[in-house]
Amino acid sequence: MPQKFLATDGDIREVLRTMFKSPEFWSQKVYRAKVKTPFEFLVSSLRSAGYDLTSAGPLLGTLNRMGMPPYQMVPRTYSMLASTWMSSEVLLDRVNYALALSNGQIGGTAFDAGRLLALGTLSSRGFPHASSFASDSDPGQETALFLLENALLNGEMSAATQKVIRKQLDDPKVTAHVLDDPKRTLGTMTALLIGCPEFQHR
Repeated sequence: MPQKFLATDGDIREVLRTMFKSPEFWSQKVYRAKVKTPFEFLVSSLRSAGYDLTSAGPLLGTLNRMGMPPYQMVPRTYSMLASTWMSSEVLLDRVNYALALSNGQIGGTAFDAGRLLALGTLSSRGFPHASSFASDSDPGQETALFLLENALLNGEMSAATQKVIRKQLDDPKVTAHVLDDPKRTLGTMTALLIGCPEFQHR
């Protein structure tokens, strides 16, 4: 890239072209290898799940608890190192956030299960069209999990993570809550996916 910069008299387009065509850029070793900062984690969860945000105040409080209060870092650059954001305490905060977010317990956000299912619908693979899902519909646990996984992770979840999530969904404590309120099934699935290892990386 420095050589291309010098050879093209500083043509940034050509420098970027060199980067995008490099084998290092497309290497599997670096794909989803960078841990999200708390800010990236919160923003990606809201964007991926299609949340409506009416107030940022509660989320600012969450960022503070995760150790990344906006505009309060001196110097004004937060660490990009995984070791900074992957402590057991921070991971617990992320999981608790995912559970609260998916169960409508964070002010200023609104979880729409129907919208999230629609985002993950893949009609070309034989699943129903997005318009057939409503917030109170029940597409079946396996289908719903597939659609949510596609919406939140583009279908890129390891077999090990899938096994853990299915085990959690079969937990009697979780099942009891689901029987009390079937709509909580989608919230629980969403929380498990947002809290899973694959969602922690970008």
